[in-house]
Amino acid sequence: MISVSFNVDLLELFDRFRGRYRSTLSSRFVQLFESHNVNRNQIPSFFGYELTHADVNNEDLLLKKLNDTSLSAACNLFGVQREWLDCADSRVYNPHFFYNDQEQFALFLDQLCNSGKEFTLRLFLSTNSKWELDTLLLVEEEIARIGETSIYRFHFCSGWIHRYHKCRPDLVRCIAMILNRKKLCLHGHWVKDSLASLCAGEGLPNLIRALKHDRNKYKTGVWDPDHWIFDIEDFLNGIDGEDFGRANALVRWLEMCKKGNFRTDYCQQLPIKEAESRLRKLQRK
Repeated sequence: MISVSFNVDLLELFDRFRGRYRSTLSSRFVQLFESHNVNRNQIPSFFGYELTHADVNNEDLLLKKLNDTSLSAACNLFGVQREWLDCADSRVYNPHFFYNDQEQFALFLDQLCNSGKEFTLRLFLSTNSKWELDTLLLVEEEIARIGETSIYRFHFCSGWIHRYHKCRPDLVRCIAMILNRKKLCLHGHWVKDSLASLCAGEGLPNLIRALKHDRNKYKTGVWDPDHWIFDIEDFLNGIDGEDFGRANALVRWLEMCKKGNFRTDYCQQLPIKEAESRLRKLQRK
């Protein structure tokens, strides 16, 4: 079964990337580590490159120690853009865009599985009414541990608008691909605020932190992504275009389902008859 537990600590760290840093190379370097759960005073032992505690606690000293080699190594360690660290770009990450490209998405998943590493995938869906990218697949890769604290590298996958009737079935196929890879663990979360900036790779804003403090305002940790495979009403929920959009989404869902795109190892049968019946009702309106 898919777990829907919400790991706030891993997500909360991203709000420090946005609107809270000073735009200097030294401050962003320290911010990069602190945002990934590496304390400022742990940087010398964790990262190396002849950095000292005096260096990481003094921007001027740190700036003298940093060079292209250490800066590139830090970016590679956490998978962030060098341009962001150089204060030349607001994008922290370079997202993968997989809309209408399931073949590349399958290759991406295979690379994760064949790497020998452990990954957790989190699918975030926004209910914000703006017509914009509203779906983020966040891939968490554990790269180290400091005591009991896990250190993660993050991969951003985007390009989807889940309310779009042509896009919703494609997302279902992506979900099925993940479920068919036993080494991957998928969690589903709904949020009310916009995810557009996150989908652009600009880090996670303060709404993620707010999830920890107001569960009534932000709907989170209450959705199993496999519902879009086995629950037709859940699949149709929130699709734009009223009956036209829902009918077209069902047509595409049935086409992909009959091609075997939604096969999983789950014991549940695919609700093909239910989908066909629901489609007939929509088409009669």
